[in-house]
Amino acid sequence: MNDIQEIKNLIFAYAEQLDLGNLGSVAEIFVKGEIYAPATDSTIKGKENILKMYEDSCRIYEETGTPCTKHITTNIIVNIDSNAGTADSRSYYCLLYTSDAADE
Repeated sequence: MNDIQEIKNLIFAYAEQLDLGNLGSVAEIFVKGEIYAPATDSTIKGKENILKMYEDSCRIYEETGTPCTKHITTNIIVNIDSNAGTADSRSYYCLLYTSDAADE
């Protein structure tokens, strides 16, 4: 499997694990990475910091043990800098709520 496909697989695994409510698995994806938020010009690094961010911001519904969401990810663009040994990516996503529990 090539590097671009491996990065795409991480993006899809992120959405899958988040939708399942597995916040620890979401944070594990970023052990060697970081999250950059252009809207606030902030970067979060490290598994523990990323896990805390999701625990603080993601509502897990008791009835389902999940956030009752379904992420649909599209338009993935991956840039690999072979000389620096780094990569970055961006994508669009649509977020759907999938349960009546989310109405509460």
